[in-house]
Formats: sequence, structure tokens, C-alpha cells
Amino acid sequence: MRVIERQKVLKDGTISYYLDITETNKNIPTPTAELKRKDPDRYRELFKLRYKRRYEFLNKYIYKWMTKEKKAEIKSEVRAIRIKREQELNNELNGISTKDNSKSFLQYFTTYTSNLKVKDNVGVQKKEREKPKTTHKNYESTLGWLTDFIKVAYKDQLIKIRDVNRDFVKNFVAFLSAQKLHRNTVHMYYSKLNRVLNELVLEGYITENPSKYLGRVDKPKAPSKSNKKLESKLKFLDEDELKQLIEKPFTRKEIRDAFLFSCFTGLRWCDVEALKWKNIRDGRFNMTIQKTETENFDAPLGDSALEILNMRLPLNVKPLPDRKVFDLPTLPTVNTQLKKWAKAAKVNKELSFHYGRHTFGTSLARIVDKRAEIIQELMCHKKYETSLKYIHVTDQERKKAISKLPKYDLGG
Repeated sequence: MRVIERQKVLKDGTISYYLDITETNKNIPTPTAELKRKDPDRYRELFKLRYKRRYEFLNKYIYKWMTKEKKAEIKSEVRAIRIKREQELNNELNGISTKDNSKSFLQYFTTYTSNLKVKDNVGVQKKEREKPKTTHKNYESTLGWLTDFIKVAYKDQLIKIRDVNRDFVKNFVAFLSAQKLHRNTVHMYYSKLNRVLNELVLEGYITENPSKYLGRVDKPKAPSKSNKKLESKLKFLDEDELKQLIEKPFTRKEIRDAFLFSCFTGLRWCDVEALKWKNIRDGRFNMTIQKTETENFDAPLGDSALEILNMRLPLNVKPLPDRKVFDLPTLPTVNTQLKKWAKAAKVNKELSFHYGRHTFGTSLARIVDKRAEIIQELMCHKKYETSLKYIHVTDQERKKAISKLPKYDLGG
């Protein structure tokens, strides 16, 4: 077993480190120089069979702006990883178990996600972050779906690391697809699971990633660049649909209030879930917007949003500043309940929480006479182009425009 540390220079000059691993199959004879001269094709075939080569990327980078000391520290870490990995691979080759794979898979996934969050937020300057703040949120969402999947498919029994095989991954992808999620979303959750499985391989819990044995039909389709415009079509509720929801009683009041609050403020799931009473003051809210990392984002609250907040507080009771405004379950659970609510209200849409933000943006565009700069300001968009996608014509507006056309007496 040969393990070599290598590096790749990216377009922006960043150096990415990876391991070049070659495993020798001693059952295949060594291809000779004479065979190479006589039959090059056979030589290449034997060479590939005898020397199986693969690469493992380490997520270790050296950036141009780093100090010499920091670069030396990264190089030292890469060297230590290579030595450890080589030892683990040789142990596996000799039938020696390197790690206890009877641990809970969900517990491992939870720990991995928590470590990402710590890495993103503790003692690290913004420009030094290797991952955006939203990364751990994506892993948390994936963890939520994995938890729901295990409840349904395995009756909530303990799934150990060694139980995560090809069928587990295949069934998880099928489970996500059955929830009628967007194909880009399914692919994102699959990629997060795949990344954690690669980490299990690196740490010696499993010898190989079971995802590589999935057939083409079993893997989720990657986002299509050619259909990017088609797939980015906004999903929102028009005025009538929103009214139908509001008028339909819903037992999950926490979820109902949170979703409607999103419809009236444009806040994403991660921000609504994190909103605390200390962020509300004098008819406004002030908080850090997680996706864009905008600190002290301040905006006024409309009457409907304020009414929701007032209904959540007993009369003349002052809330605890650090208490969350909404006590919500996981996002998958919330989306499942929203679909039930939509069905009961006879709203023919696969409702999810993000409909709330798009509903706010679309309503806002109509109110402000489709001025994108106001939409950008109130929805905290980094790019002006993002705000432009809310400037579209709704079906109601089409009907209204047609109804205003003059009517002529055609003598019929």
C-alpha cells in the first residue's frame, strides 16, 4: 500500500491537498517492459488491474493570504493525516480493525455537524473560513431527514455505522424523492450524506463508501445547468391561496405562526427558527441574517407580523430576551405538516417553508410597483439580480389586465 500526499493548484491560486493511494494486487503478475513493447494495450490493462489507484481529498487548503506559520501548520497536519491514513490502510489490508464501527451512525453524523458549526464560528475571522456559515445548516437538515427516514424504514431502531450499506443509501435517496422535494434539494442532501461517508472511510470506520455501488438510476440527478432558468421559477402563494390557509384551522399553531410570519417578513427558515424576543423591539426586528452573514439587519414589521407576535404573548407579560419566538421541530417535520395544512385548505401546491419568503417577495414587488432596489433592501439580497426574479406577472394580474381591455359591439 502506497500513500503519497499531493497538491493541486486551483484557479485562484489556492493549494488543495489530497492523498494519492495505490493498492497492489499481488495476484496479478507485474507487467514487464517487454510486454509493453509487444502489446501496449495488454500492458495497460494488466497495470490497472495490479495497481488500483484512487484519490482522497483532505479539505486542507493553503490560501495566498496565509502567513508562513499558518502554511507550515497546514503542511504538518497533512503529513500527520497521510501517516495515519497509511497505517489505517495497512491495518485493513492485514485484517486489523482500526475503529469501533458499532457506534450510532446518527450520533456520528450529529457530532460531525456540530464540529462544522464550531469550526465556522469560534475564533475564526470571516476570510479564514473554509466553509460558509450555511454549511452546517445543510448538514442539520440532512440529519433531520435521516432521522425521519430511520423512523419510517427501520422503526426507529439503532442504526450502527456498519449498518450503513448500499441499500441504506439507495433507500434514503428513494425516501427523499418520495417527499416530492426539488431534485436539486435531493442531490444536496445526498451529497452531504456522501461527504460524511467519505469521512468515515478516512477515519477507518468503514473500508469504502457504499455510495460508489449505486447504479445510475439509484443516484439523484445532479442539478442541470441547461435547465437552470426553468428550475429557478419561484414557488409562492397568491393572495387567494394565502387567505385560504389563514382561514383554515390548523392544530400545529407553532408551525402555522412561524410560516405566516415568514410570509409577512420574508425571513428564511434558519432565521425564523433562530429568532429571539430580544431581536424584536419597537415594531421592528434586528438580527444577523445567516445566509448572507449580514449583521444587525434592521427592518420594520408589518401589522400582520406584529399581530402574530402579540398573539404569542399573554397580556402584559414581558418575554425572556433569550427565549426563541417559535419553538419548532425539524425542517422536514415542518414541511410535512405544511403539506397537510395546504391539502386541508384545498391549496393545490406542495407547500414548504420557503414558500413563505417567496410569497413575501412577490407581494412586496406588487406593492412597491416592482422596484427591485426596495425588494433588495427589505429581503437582504446581496445581488440586485436576485431581486429581479420577484418582478414577474402573476396569473391574477394577467386576468385583471385582460378584463380591462375594451369591449366592442361585434354585431353578433
